[in-house]
Amino acid sequence: VICTGQYGLISSKISKAGVCLQEGVEILIEDNLETSLDCAEKGIEMILLDKPWNQQEDLPKNITRVKDWKEIMEKLNGN
Repeated sequence: VICTGQYGLISSKISKAGVCLQEGVEILIEDNLETSLDCAEKGIEMILLDKPWNQQEDLPKNITRVKDWKEIMEKLNGN
């Protein structure tokens, strides 16, 4: 687990996308649309939890919208 401190008073200078690239993360589960778009732009596969605050119709191909953790597990298991 890597904490980027995005919601604390003191945050790291590296974005989640930067951490993923630095650590070789290939897939990230996220509920923030801006973070998902940033990561997807850098080639990271995203699983985006469907929430009222992250609605956008045209998502990049490497962002998959899911409704719950059951769908996340299905996606991770290749179903």
